[in-house]
Amino acid sequence: MNDFNFFQVYEERHTTDNNNILIYGLTILIIIAIVTYPIINVIKIRNLDGEVVAIKEQVESPKIKSRLNEIESKKNTIEELELKYGVLSKVEYRMKTLDIVNEYLIDILTKSMPSGIHFSSIKINRSSIQVDGVGMNKDSIAILQNNLRKIELFDNMYVPSISSNRGFYNFSLTMNIKGVNIDEAN
Repeated sequence: MNDFNFFQVYEERHTTDNNNILIYGLTILIIIAIVTYPIINVIKIRNLDGEVVAIKEQVESPKIKSRLNEIESKKNTIEELELKYGVLSKVEYRMKTLDIVNEYLIDILTKSMPSGIHFSSIKINRSSIQVDGVGMNKDSIAILQNNLRKIELFDNMYVPSISSNRGFYNFSLTMNIKGVNIDEAN
């Protein structure tokens, strides 16, 4: 025997109504999301534009501009000082190398000095040396000149003057340093 269900029509309609409500609800939620997302972004953009304007006003204030000018002038001063430091460090290096050469030459002169000779002054420039001194006799002056010639570091060595003074001999010895051109020295 078959049962008759008289409420079946109502039950089918009820499930289709629920499906339609679900579809309409989801559609409305999607439309709301599509509409509100750009609105939220526009609001965020306006807030950020307001912040940009506030920051721009703050940066362009006279107090900040004067501080930026002060920093820029200090930066320029630092760059100038760095350039000067570079030049001075090169000069210092050249001075140190010249001092080493001068000390080396003085050491050679004093080691070549025989007994009975005393130097009054030594003038060293880039290409030549002039020694003024006092000797006990002319032979000690000649020995000094001979000792310096043996070193072969000097060129054009000569004694332009020897004079007698109270039993001692004042002399002047002039020589060029080998390997230094006069043009390079200047």
